[in-house]
Order: sequence, then structure tokens, then C-alpha cells
Amino acid sequence: MRARWVLAGAVLGAVALVLGGCGLSRGTGGSPQAAGGSQQASGGSPGVEEPGAGAGVLMTPGGVAWSVADNVYRSVDGGRHWSDVLAGSKVPTSLGFVASWFSGDDDAWLAEEGAGLDPPQTTVLRTTDGGRRWERSFLPTPPVPGASVLFESMDFANPSDGWLLGALGASSSLRMVWWGTTDGGAHWELLPARSLPGQGTHIVRGACPDNAGPQLSFVSASEGWFSPGACSPDPNAPRVWRTSDGGRSWSPAPLQPPPSGWGSWGRQHRIHGGTAVGTVHAVATDGGASGTLVVPVGFGRSGVAVEGSSDGGRRWELLSTLGTGGAAELTTEAATFDPLTASTWVEAAPGGVYRTTDAGEHWTLTRTDTGLSTQPVSFASTRDGLQAGGYATIAYRTTDGGSTWTPSPAPAGTGDGGADLLAVAGPRSAAAGGPGGLAVSADGGRRWTVRLGPADPVVQLDPIGAQAMVAVTADQLLVSTDAGGAWRPLPLPLSGAVSSAQFWSATSGAVRSGGQTLVTTDSGRGWRPLALPVGWVLPQWASDDPPMCFAADGTADGAAWAVAERAGRSEVLVSTDAARSWRVTLPASRLPAGASVGLAACHGRRAYLSVDQVAGRLGMGQPVYTADLLAATDLGHSWRDILRTPAPAALGLGHVARPDVPAPGGPPEVDAGGAQVDLLEIRGSALWITVRNQLDGSLRFVTSADGGARWSLARLTSPGPQASTPPGGLPAAYPSSPAVPVSSDALRAWIVVSGGKTSDSSGLYETSDGGRSWERMATVDLGGTGG
Repeated sequence: MRARWVLAGAVLGAVALVLGGCGLSRGTGGSPQAAGGSQQASGGSPGVEEPGAGAGVLMTPGGVAWSVADNVYRSVDGGRHWSDVLAGSKVPTSLGFVASWFSGDDDAWLAEEGAGLDPPQTTVLRTTDGGRRWERSFLPTPPVPGASVLFESMDFANPSDGWLLGALGASSSLRMVWWGTTDGGAHWELLPARSLPGQGTHIVRGACPDNAGPQLSFVSASEGWFSPGACSPDPNAPRVWRTSDGGRSWSPAPLQPPPSGWGSWGRQHRIHGGTAVGTVHAVATDGGASGTLVVPVGFGRSGVAVEGSSDGGRRWELLSTLGTGGAAELTTEAATFDPLTASTWVEAAPGGVYRTTDAGEHWTLTRTDTGLSTQPVSFASTRDGLQAGGYATIAYRTTDGGSTWTPSPAPAGTGDGGADLLAVAGPRSAAAGGPGGLAVSADGGRRWTVRLGPADPVVQLDPIGAQAMVAVTADQLLVSTDAGGAWRPLPLPLSGAVSSAQFWSATSGAVRSGGQTLVTTDSGRGWRPLALPVGWVLPQWASDDPPMCFAADGTADGAAWAVAERAGRSEVLVSTDAARSWRVTLPASRLPAGASVGLAACHGRRAYLSVDQVAGRLGMGQPVYTADLLAATDLGHSWRDILRTPAPAALGLGHVARPDVPAPGGPPEVDAGGAQVDLLEIRGSALWITVRNQLDGSLRFVTSADGGARWSLARLTSPGPQASTPPGGLPAAYPSSPAVPVSSDALRAWIVVSGGKTSDSSGLYETSDGGRSWERMATVDLGGTGG
């Protein structure tokens, strides 16, 4: 298994930035809303809405689908195939599409924040023929010239009457602004804001997050509702406001709290959760008769309450509560709650899709292999649905109630492309991954086959034994048992998406998800929290610097190692029973106080530990760090100091405390001032370390064929990002390239160098002499945008 040995806390590597629908993560409820204009029902009940409209993403019962990613896309076959219906119609923008509304097969509206206009102005685009033609209109200037308007929602009650809601103000106060149209968006009027709820109110600092803002919902030109999202000054008293005169006046109605109470406002409370009132939905009964209202409310860490009203929102009653098991920051009910009728609802929570057909009396969970985000969802039935995409993904489609989701990639050229991660499972089998997706090779890297494209950026890629590999994408956890030939997704924990993984076999490992560490031994069918001995805790776990290491030797009960903290000091623990019980193998008393301790790598009974310390200052005030690489070959019963970098004495530095472990024969020292030890790769007893000089950008490779008893240094002289490739050497170390070597033994290794879209030196390089010379083999082409 490969892991980072990071000196001075430097973190390099692939980072996938998954964008939430290009501005649509802000308050975009994805439920069916009225199309064609609803009529006021008798007895004061709300109009009945037919499925066929929504924000961010829409699937109609007739099979037409809409979605917004980097552009606007439409499908006529339920999301199987898509076409870009807005090509050439966009203007230069700063925030892109900040609100959207789709209605039926042909009508769509989008608000676009324009940076290419002087002064900046918001444009509204409208189509009535499925995107063949678009009309453009402009919003009147907001009441405070030059102020930033953060848009929350767009809503149309029928093809003529629509509204656009924005929030104006700083983090400590909130002022609503809104516009209305009566001609389908051809002209907009700035409406009086004084009647809107929440004018100039003080709100909880940090509340009003992007994915839980205020929402408008209208069923006619006169009747509508306002819900505050997570933005309210009222403690423990969420409400919904109702208007019957088109928004000239509003009256509030309280929501009934669940038995446990609401808790505090704001989804920014990542540990304890918070309250967020979602979009009000007017839905029909199962028989299609008089309508009713439902509104989802998130509360606590991962609770969902559903409130109902049969009198137009004058009175509300608690219909159901649901605990999804997700983390607070991953649950946004305003976007992922989708009622099909008054009693049939879908909640697409992280880790699974919940369904009820009896108004929440009973819920059924379908586990999913995709870490559902806070993006909007739209279901045409309890089995067929869409979720809005982002980062080169148009949408995710399900036909089995959410058990599996298929991404629809945007056209070629979207996203960053390229590959900067590499895993080798056998002498000739390799996989490469990065923002451009995943590709595999069966001939040592000479030819590549793309398995995943830019719609599935790969953020982690590791081998497991001789034939297996594990990959973490933005939405899935994938495992291959045939050296990358085929990949299968594992069911994710209920906490949702996985940020990093450490597996010791194709069926067993640990992941970081929803702020916790979870372990599986049955291919993800069951997950349990990692349990450390009382008094120990794991520090924050990043994918490129995990505090744990599972010995990926292909066995079912591989050794597990952890750097845990107790009383503010780091100690090393080891487990031989799949992380169920632990023992201390290196106590804090044997490690220097104040040192940064990290697991560099592990394999079977062996583990390698980095101990980094600040040693002094070197030029321009930059600190000098020293690092010791410790090795254990007997499950941690004994440790050795096998490598040091740099040499403090050679730099004229004072005494630096070393770990209290033997250093037989005097460990070698990497003699590069300002060096950064980036990575450690273990393959059997072969060790590879990449050393990047922070002063001139040059690379060195330090290798050992016997587990660190003897070392060899290969020096590469290619400093600076503009330098040409030296004969037999590697191209310059570009900032986008982590320069990760992957080895099969102490002499042979491969490295992926990514120099950007315009670089002709990007590609795969191979060495067979320990890094002294390199041969360019192939360009790993993922998405056609990088090497």
C-alpha cells in the first residue's frame, strides 16, 4: 500500500473539486411543482399540483428530463441520452446560473449572474419550445446599487406568473429582495420587499448556508408560501408564512416540533446539527382529489420531520419523523425531499433512498452505491428518478429506486481531464486516475482503456495485493479484483460519500465518511464505527495523510495500524483482528514532544512511521524540518530508525531530539537543504521515496531493495517548471503533478507526470534502474483534456 510521508505538513496530490451544479446548490428544491396554472380548491385548501416542474433537475412522467450542470441539458428518454440546449446562448458570467425552474416538456427559465455586463446585471433566459429558441430579459437593479444579491429560489405557478427571490446583506443581517413577472419572464418588476418576512433581521452568525436558504412556492398568482431555510433569528420556533394576495401581505404559522425538539437554527452546526425548513410542496392525494401541503424540516444531526397542512398552511401538524443516519452537513431536505403525492414521498439522503407510501408511518430504505449530495432530486415514480449533477456530470439516473445511479457525463472538454494517480496491481497491470476519470492498462502502460470519464473524477487509487485495487471517486467506492479489468461499486455507509479509504482486501477495509471512520468486512453490506481503546481518538483524516494504515497484503485479516492521540500526545496502535482490538506498539514516551507523527505505509507485518519536527530557519524565514523514518517488521514489537532528512548538523542547526528507537549502523540522511519528502511506496521489501527540493524544484528518488537496510540515491537535474526534459530524465515537476512513483521492485517503477492541457511532456514514464533514467511510454488520455 502506498501512503504519503509528508514533511512539514506539505500536502500534494489529486484534489477533485466537485461543483454543486454551478451555482444551483443554493436553495434549489427539486420536487414536482405546478405546471399549467393551478386553481384554488374549495374550502381554502391549496391548489393541486401535477408532477412536471422543479428547480435544478426535473423528470416528467412522460420521460422528458432537464438538468443544469455547466450548461442546460434536456433528455427525451428519461435521462438515458442528453442534448445541450443552451449552446451559444450564454454570456460571460461570474456566478453562472444562480437559479432555475423547469416546467413540463418545453418550458424553462434560468437566472444568470452576468460579469460581462457594465454594470453587472442578472439575465433571465426563457424557452417555450424545449430549448430550440431562448429569449433574454434583465432584472431591474436591486435597491442597493453594487450590493451582491445571493439568489435563493425561482418559482413559476404557471407559464405566466413567476417570482425570483434573493438575499441581500451581510452575515449578521438578512434582507430579502424579490422580483415578479406576469408575462412569462419577458419583463420583471422589482416588488416591494417590506412585506416579505425576515426584513433586516439579525440572524445567527454563519447560518443561512448555501444549501438551505429561503424558498418561495406558489400555486397561483395569489396563493403561495415562504419558508426560511436555515435563516432565522427565532430560537426553536420554525414557521412557514402564507400569502393569499400575491405577496402583498404574509401571515406566519408555527410548525409542530418533534418529540426531541427542534434544536438550534442553522445547518452550520456540523457537530450537533441544526434546524432548516425546506420548500413547501402542494401535492395531490392518491386519488387526485383536493390538495394538501407538506414541508420537510431538517433537525438535529440527521433528522427529517415532515409537516402537513390541509387548510392552505394556516395550521400544521407533524406527520412523520425520520432519522437518516447521515452527517449534518450532508443532509439538506429542501433539495432531496420529493413528494410524489400526499402520502408517497422520497427522501434521497446520504447513503440511501428512503420511501414511504403511507405519509411517513413506515419508511423503506434502499442502500445506494452513490454518496448522494445535497443536489436536487426529481422522481417520476418511486423507482425512476434523477439527481442534479455537477463537475462535468449532467445528472445521475436511477431506475431501481436509488440502489444504483448512472452518471451522464457532459460533452468532451468539460472538466480538467488528465491523470495524476497510479496503481500497479501486478507486473503488467496498472490503473491511472485523476480529475479526468479512470483508465487501465494490461501491458505495463503502453496502451490504456478508459473505464471512467470526467463525470467520475478519481480522488484516490490504491492496489490491494496482486490483483485487486480500490478507487474513490466523488460519488462512489469502487473495487476491482481482476487488476482493473472490471470495477464494482460497494454500498456506502448511511453517512454518505466517502472521502478516503484504506482497504486490506477486496472485501475489508475502512473509510472516512460523514466525519467518522467506519469499517466493513463484507464488501460494504455492513459498516461499523471504528472503536479505539478508551482515551484514544483519531485526528482528522485526509485522503493523502491518513492516521491509519491497513496492510494491503490481500489477506482477510490484515494488520491495522493507527496513530491515535491521548492526552495531546501521539501514540502508535496495532490490531490483528480487523480493527476490533488494539495494543500500543509505540508509546508517546518514545517520541519527541511536539513532533508530527504519521503512518507512511504498511504491508503485512511491516509498518513505516514518519516523525517530523521543526529544527530551525533556512533563508527568507522558511522553517527547516527534520524527519525520521521508523520501521517495524514484527507487528510493532520493535522499531528501527532507517532514514533521516535533512541532516541538521550539516545545516548548522542545534540539537534535535530523535525518537527513542535504535538506529543500527547510523541511518542515511538525505542531504538536500529545504527538501520535502513527499511519498513512500512499498512493494514487498522494495521502498521508494520521492524527495522534492523546495528551493530549485528538482527531484530525487531514494530506493531500498531490503526494507531500508541499504539505500540508493538517484538524482534528477530538472529544476523549474519551464525547464526542458533532460535526456533520459523526467520533465520538470509541475505544481499539478504529485510525482507519485509506483514500483514493482527496487529498480522498476512508473510515474505519471501531468503538465496541463498544453504540455507535450505529460504522460507515463518508466524506469528500470532505480530512477536514474526514464523512458516515456504513453499518454494517459482521460477525457481528451490532459495527459
